[in-house]
This record gives sequence, structure tokens and C-alpha cells, in this order.
Amino acid sequence: MESIFDRIWRLGPAGLVLKAIIVAVIADALLLAFILLRRTYRKRYFARRDARVFECGKNGMRSFLENSFCLLA
Repeated sequence: MESIFDRIWRLGPAGLVLKAIIVAVIADALLLAFILLRRTYRKRYFARRDARVFECGKNGMRSFLENSFCLLA
């Protein structure tokens, strides 16, 4: 049974193009995965940050610090 590498080798220059296409598809998939992972991380980060800012604005800075950090008594 012939391996896939032997089949690509027999294609000649077309084999080189096929390898380039495969590498490009893999690179695109990795880039897309990175973008989606980063987007998810940033979505959660900014949601937590916005909740803190909203709480600070709603109750005022003093009550925010008292409730969250117990710095002012």
C-alpha cells in the first residue's frame, strides 16, 4: 500500500501546491482558534470590569470601596 507522501511526490510541482494549500488551511484554522479564544477571554474580562464600574457609579465610590475592599469603615 502506497503512503500519501508517495502520492504527493508523484504529483511533481502540483504536489508542492497541494502542500502549500494544506499548510495555509492549517494556519487559517490556528489563527481562527486563537482569535475566538482571545475574544472569549476579553469578553469575560470586560464584563467583570464593566460590572465593577457600574457598581461604583451606582452606589458612589465610598460605598463601593466599603463593600468591596473593606478599606473604609
